[in-house]
Amino acid sequence: METGRMNGITLNGVILLGQAMDMGRGAGDREYANALPTLAATACYFKKTVVGCTAQGQADAARTFIANGYLEALYAGSALPEAQRTAIADRLSALTGLPQVFVLEHDIRIDTRTFARFLLAEQEKQLGAYDARYTLPLSPNGNDPVADDPAMGQYVPGFVAALNLYMRDELAVPLDLSYEAIAFRTVNAKWDYGFGPGVPVGRNYGEDLGVAMRRNPDLRLMVGAGYYDLVTTLGAAEYTIAHSDIPLERTQFHYYQSGHMPYLGTDARLRLARDVRAFVIAPSR
Repeated sequence: METGRMNGITLNGVILLGQAMDMGRGAGDREYANALPTLAATACYFKKTVVGCTAQGQADAARTFIANGYLEALYAGSALPEAQRTAIADRLSALTGLPQVFVLEHDIRIDTRTFARFLLAEQEKQLGAYDARYTLPLSPNGNDPVADDPAMGQYVPGFVAALNLYMRDELAVPLDLSYEAIAFRTVNAKWDYGFGPGVPVGRNYGEDLGVAMRRNPDLRLMVGAGYYDLVTTLGAAEYTIAHSDIPLERTQFHYYQSGHMPYLGTDARLRLARDVRAFVIAPSR
């Protein structure tokens, strides 16, 4: 953030979908706590947990467990008594659908990558990182971050085809180059976030947003998260907002039965459109 300079432009609102503001290094145990609501919602989707569960209900149950036992257990580390470790593993197993033995083998710490690989392992299936509702066989895997992600590998071709048709048939724009929906290796990996080309981001930009909202009392924030997004989880969004001095009274959270892109699926798309309209037309204070 620049100092000693004002550009003279203020905003009424900011909408974040699949937010990734806290790019600092060394997340530590909070990674496992922040992931748990998403893991619980996803386990419910695949009927790996209690009968009749809902994504919202399981996410809420995970939040309650985090605040009443799980954080304390993570903080204790190897000093955690064995009986308490077993009890924590039992609860994690019930929430995530993973066997208790598996949870103990992973030291009561389950990250999203492990979860995506092992939740449906007995069916030889892997979950999509960007939308866990999508699955592909565990192997063979070419390890391409786009083509081999079970979600992106299935919906990206549709997006590319639709854009090519629109450009060619509707806009009559000739395309001399092939369209890449996302280019992790050639673009993302070399992007300069202010630390030099290809240098990973090492700060929390949520703090900048908190400063901006202090400077502008009319600036409001809407955060949208998909229950099945294993990349930018709803727990990470909640944690970042709550720990960046962002005014909660001017912040709205909305959750969708979708993944990283909450507009996938008719119901989620309609709910997102409704929430965006309501946010845009809401009067300032």
